[in-house]
Amino acid sequence: MGRGLSELQRSILRLALHNRTAEGLKPILESGSSDGADIYAWEVLESSYGFGKHLRATTRYGSQYGDRAGHRKPGGEALFSRSAIGASRYKAAHVAVTKAFRRLEERGLVKRFIFGGKAAGLKLTADGVEMAEQLSANYVANLPEA
Repeated sequence: MGRGLSELQRSILRLALHNRTAEGLKPILESGSSDGADIYAWEVLESSYGFGKHLRATTRYGSQYGDRAGHRKPGGEALFSRSAIGASRYKAAHVAVTKAFRRLEERGLVKRFIFGGKAAGLKLTADGVEMAEQLSANYVANLPEA
């Protein structure tokens, strides 16, 4: 893996760590599948590509959030309006996120979270948590002062 992480991969790790911390999710080895993924692809499409404003329905499985605020349901998937986004733009973003997920898994930083028989998101491994913590600290340290 000669090259470093892409900006998209770094963003995925930071957001996954944020979700894990905010929701009190357990490390991958201690948790069952019931507490869900640390991050889902639809969250990356919303945060990194701004697709959240193009929702045509809440989600395929109802609300993507559980009973408590900040707790996302396993398998929650935003249904984006591909016509509002543009088919080629949506496809390019989806492919980029899929590749980023695969590359993070190949590096041992995440494991795929399976829900309903398909890969629905990612859970950070111990190495992934460590990397995400470093990235988050560097990100905050490099923010311009207000």
